[in-house]
Amino acid sequence: LPLSAINRLRREALDRLTQTRLKRYAPKSIPLSPNTTPYPEKILDYRANVLNSHARQFYARHGATVTEPALEGGGNPLGKIVMTTRYCLLHQLDACPRHAETPASLKKPLFLTDGRRRYRLSFDCHLCVMHIHLQTADSK
Repeated sequence: LPLSAINRLRREALDRLTQTRLKRYAPKSIPLSPNTTPYPEKILDYRANVLNSHARQFYARHGATVTEPALEGGGNPLGKIVMTTRYCLLHQLDACPRHAETPASLKKPLFLTDGRRRYRLSFDCHLCVMHIHLQTADSK
């Protein structure tokens, strides 16, 4: 048999198998039950990352009010927390009040820079996290 005939037979067989499967396929319908369980927080800011109307409606349905859109939506990030991390520079520099035997004394506030922006660091030692706040925007 020529290769074109074999390929045609293969395509026809696959089409017939697909048609048979589609005829026998019965999609399961999962009933959607509205959930109105109250959200634990009543007021949400940019950290809730609400960027579209669906997210806003979700929070409204659960009794929360969104006061600011997500930063990705064009909000002003200056002074706001742009990252929270368990990695802590106080711990790294042996200045952690919880983990260092004799914590080193550092002049606070601490800052990081990436050459274009400057970030202020704050520390929540109770939760053992470091917050990074955008201090200055791009200079370009």
